[in-house]
Amino acid sequence: MTASFGQKFDLRSQSAEILYLKTKAIEGIKTALADDALCTADQTIAAVAQMAAYEVLFGDSRIGRIHMQGLKRIIQLRGGLSNLGLAGSLEEFILWIDCNISYILGEPTFLDETQFPTSSPHIRRPDPNLDEFGYNRYCLALQRRRVNRRERR
Repeated sequence: MTASFGQKFDLRSQSAEILYLKTKAIEGIKTALADDALCTADQTIAAVAQMAAYEVLFGDSRIGRIHMQGLKRIIQLRGGLSNLGLAGSLEEFILWIDCNISYILGEPTFLDETQFPTSSPHIRRPDPNLDEFGYNRYCLALQRRRVNRRERR
């Protein structure tokens, strides 16, 4: 989703608007994390995962890694992937983001299968080493090169 947004809109020309929206998203996440009822809610988990993906794709991959560490902790507090809501959809979304971030950064997944087993046999962990993404894999490879160049600076 974020990648298609980036392709559709020139992010550099909208940097003030993007920064404003990013700030609002972070404020919303901070508010949710401070609330006992919302800190491990599905929407908070999804928002943190999306922020991690955004940072890796368009921002600072170091910040993306920090978001992924926070996501791991929230999922642990929630009781694991099997306790996420939306009938398994959130779990698949989280695993998809983890796989893509892993592929882009050229690193192992953050949600290790031994610590974060999936909830049911129909949920398959994507393998970042297989060509399962089609055209998206090409886009991810381009993004991986961009991230690597940014990190070398």
